[in-house]
Amino acid sequence: MLIILIISGLSAYYLNTYRYEVEYAIDYAKIKLGIVKEYHYQEDNKARSNSIGHHYLIKGIDISHHQGFISWDLVKKSNIRFAYIKATQGLKHKDKRFRGNYKYAQKNGIKVGFYHFFSLDKDGAKQALHLLSTTDFASNLMPYAVDIEYFRSSDRKTDFATIKKRRKEIHRFDSTMFVQTGKHPIIYTQGQCYTDLIQGHFLDCPLWICDWQSTQQPNTANRHWTLWQYTDKGKIDGIYHNNVDLNVFRGGEEDFELWSEGIIPK
Repeated sequence: MLIILIISGLSAYYLNTYRYEVEYAIDYAKIKLGIVKEYHYQEDNKARSNSIGHHYLIKGIDISHHQGFISWDLVKKSNIRFAYIKATQGLKHKDKRFRGNYKYAQKNGIKVGFYHFFSLDKDGAKQALHLLSTTDFASNLMPYAVDIEYFRSSDRKTDFATIKKRRKEIHRFDSTMFVQTGKHPIIYTQGQCYTDLIQGHFLDCPLWICDWQSTQQPNTANRHWTLWQYTDKGKIDGIYHNNVDLNVFRGGEEDFELWSEGIIPK
């Protein structure tokens, strides 16, 4: 019985550890057999994208399991310099592809960071610890990011008590990350959520703004921003399922090198 338990335990360990390797191998085979068709690089709204690309030369993507299998070698050839990969959400959820995406993005020379999808009404400190414990195997990361947005329109509540409570949990997330890593996380946010919860607050946290309408720079009410997600409808070689979010980094090569090493430029 003891031997059976040991074998079962080892099998579960290796299955969990190498599951993403098997998934990647199966998906790769499907692509090579023509079961899944490859995309060819075609961003949405080329005139707008070209204008943004002219002003901000360092481009990146943010992805989750929704993009499915990714050929990271082709992503690299599409001049993508960095990728933020969803790792966790709330108190328990882990993205099922984050380990594989991390491994193969890094293997192909793409700078990697992890992001956590924040649950507005859950304990912020516990969410931060969930992110850190899930990604403690990783190294050479860009600063951690936290995605703070209204997932549904019904999530928006503007009464004073709710706003105060939610800001408190965001602060607990930020404080825990700072204590554990020595760095504040970058806050990804957009629209009404930015106005309601973030604008004028958490000024030690770099800002990653989502703005799909602007063409020269995002609307942040004069707050300094570091990353700009300028479309959610990008098409990139190597990404076969769904569109992908495209981002630009504000700064030149020297700033980007500092950022990719986890040093936040002032």
